[in-house]
Parts: sequence; C-alpha cells; structure tokens
Amino acid sequence: MTGVPIGYSTPLTLIDTSSKIMRGSKGDATVLKPTCMTSVPLILDRISKGINDKINSGSAFKKALFRFLYQYKLNWTQKGYLTPLVDRFVPK
Repeated sequence: MTGVPIGYSTPLTLIDTSSKIMRGSKGDATVLKPTCMTSVPLILDRISKGINDKINSGSAFKKALFRFLYQYKLNWTQKGYLTPLVDRFVPK
C-alpha cells in the first residue's frame, strides 16, 4: 500500500552460497537487496559465517583492508557522516 517491496526467503536460498542455490545463481538477499530484514538468530549467524568465510578466504592484505575499511565506516557512520569512497569497497 505504501510502495514498500516485501520478499520472503528460506535459510536454504538466502545467500549466494546457500545449499539450494545453483552455481552461478544469486541468493534471495542479493536479488532483493533488503533495507530492513526480520530474522531469527540462526539466520543471522549463517549470514555472518558466509561473510567471514569470504573474507578469510582472501589474502592477508585483503583481510586487513576489509577490517580497516569496516571500522572506518562504522566509526564515521555512528557520528552521522557518510563515507562514499568506502561504500565502493564496503557496501551499506
């Protein structure tokens, strides 16, 4: 009624690396790009694990760069500022 799109997903199709997603296909979160998501802790743990696995599979430089950019973005957004250059590397 207000123009807000609503999507539904299961844990098996939520992220690109979920078990029911065919290789080369996108997960529901990638397709829907949710602004707000209601979930149970188990799902959030799976999302966190997927992100951490992807980060840890990279080189030491990539890990350090991601952690620096993440902390930088977190620090400035908590103060109410935007970080457009960092957004290119660490999406919102």
